Amino acid sequence: MNGVGGPVLPESGLTRAAALVVERSIAVKDTLLDTKYAADVYDDADRPVGTVRERRGPGVLAVARLTELSGSTPFDLRVLGPDGTELLGLSKGFSLFKPVLEVRGADGRAFGTVRRQGRAEVVLHDGAGTSLGLLSAVMSVHTGEVAKRDGKRVRRNVFRFHAAAPDGVRALAVGAAVAYDLVRDFGTRR
Repeated sequence: MNGVGGPVLPESGLTRAAALVVERSIAVKDTLLDTKYAADVYDDADRPVGTVRERRGPGVLAVARLTELSGSTPFDLRVLGPDGTELLGLSKGFSLFKPVLEVRGADGRAFGTVRRQGRAEVVLHDGAGTSLGLLSAVMSVHTGEVAKRDGKRVRRNVFRFHAAAPDGVRALAVGAAVAYDLVRDFGTRR
């Protein structure tokens, strides 16, 4: 991992957590009918540290979001702290097989991009396109656990940071974690 600092995330539970637990509802109505990306983020002590929501719905692309093409559609997300403050902006354009997730600060300043490489590796890039290394060098990734939260079934992905990463790298890793289904080209499919 390069020692690049880069832009800094505002101080929040997302920046302090040793692990991020990202949950998406897998309730029947959400799985079959929901076309908007939504996730809730908790720290390793099960405290809420953020939510991920789309800025606007998919519009005419809603039908595509109900199919295997969901991951190919564009997304424009915002990551909010528990108090509703925007912490990150995430966007992905149309893509086939190799999605590129752009990570921005709340002020719109580019942190860099997150790209899938091959079937499983995820590479972090700074704003100039220089590779900063693999996501797996920054955090371990455990996906797909099914759990219950507030009486609803959720799919839980757990991301544990290995060590202190420079701020710019951590911001990209947080973006990759909270939108991991977009990085993997799944979209709203669960």
